[in-house]
Amino acid sequence: MEDRPAAMACGDTGPAILLVDDSAAQRKLLRAAVARLGRDIREADSAEAALALCRNRAPDIVISDWMMPGASGLDLCDAIRAEFGAGYVYFIVLTSKVETQDAAEALNRGADDFLSKPVSFDELRARLGAGIRLLGVERELAAKNRLVNETLASMRALHAALDRDLCEARRLQMSLIPQGPRFCGGLRADFMLQSAGHVGGDLVGALALGDAEICVYGIDVSGHGIASALVTARLATWFGGAQSDRTVAVCRLGDDPRLRAPDAVAADLNALILTEIASDHYATLALARIDAATGRGAICLAGHPRPFVLRRNGGIEPVGDGGLPVGLLEGAGYEAVPLTLGPGDRLLIHSDGFTELMGQDGAMLGEDGFAAILERHRHADGPSLLEALKWEVSARIDDAEMPDDISAVLLTRDG
Repeated sequence: MEDRPAAMACGDTGPAILLVDDSAAQRKLLRAAVARLGRDIREADSAEAALALCRNRAPDIVISDWMMPGASGLDLCDAIRAEFGAGYVYFIVLTSKVETQDAAEALNRGADDFLSKPVSFDELRARLGAGIRLLGVERELAAKNRLVNETLASMRALHAALDRDLCEARRLQMSLIPQGPRFCGGLRADFMLQSAGHVGGDLVGALALGDAEICVYGIDVSGHGIASALVTARLATWFGGAQSDRTVAVCRLGDDPRLRAPDAVAADLNALILTEIASDHYATLALARIDAATGRGAICLAGHPRPFVLRRNGGIEPVGDGGLPVGLLEGAGYEAVPLTLGPGDRLLIHSDGFTELMGQDGAMLGEDGFAAILERHRHADGPSLLEALKWEVSARIDDAEMPDDISAVLLTRDG
């Protein structure tokens, strides 16, 4: 059966009508009655002939006698309903049967209307008018469904392309994170990052100058998703290698690079974000510089959660205090506080994705709750501890979607 137009024309053109009756005289009367309503009126003297015409070109409306030699009108209705499902055909049955159960049988077999002979042509035209209106609604709905399906197909294609791009962006973002531990003398830094979506706004890293000293940092850009990830990528370029002229964490004394004081790094990063990133995003920062030989150094917080020092003797101590985020206020001042790691001590810098995590009871984990988690896992080494923290997060949200990125860097001094 050929496809119909998207919407059946009515009015000037009218529907395509197929008249089916073994009586030529009856077909002539029917044609005269519906001539002004149909644009294309064809005739068949049997159900078999009618079905062949339908296969050649589909009608909009079929008016068929019930009782005919060979297959009946209802058999024709069954065949049309079974074979042609692409577009609806309005089917009217004509019969000399007048019993209620006869009408019920016709409607149950798929007929849309039922008229008793002798047919009132005024009634037939009225029933045809109702059928034409119904077909108009059906064609309009079919056209809208096609438009919806085409739109959905386009959206699926766009979503698939976006998903591929986001997966690639995630691989690129993860390449900004050190793949494995970093070593500096007797210091070892391990890293963990898990984004809430494909990409996120967290960044952790380390920068070591030979075996002399190391700085470790955690950054959390405000917001979530692609915009935050782009800002994070820009910040990563400002924490490049020691030989990079764009590294904010390194200064030079002659030809020798030196790690800068953490508060000076925070101040410069604040200025860079405000002047070079055209965005309302800001970032929190925790940055520590430690001497590998002595374990002494300093740490600066800029709105980041307070890190913890996990002492070799089992003590767990928060360090630092507050500070404004970077990229929020021009001319903001930052302060570095002293920090010493003894043999076997560890420094954990973590994002607020841990401390602000909501449990199933609606309570926030908080600093004390996070310290309790660290107490439970204080015997775990670097990678094992970071892995345990991820499992703790998963258990707290009952494997639901993570509400925020989580990241951490663990600096361990040999014991």
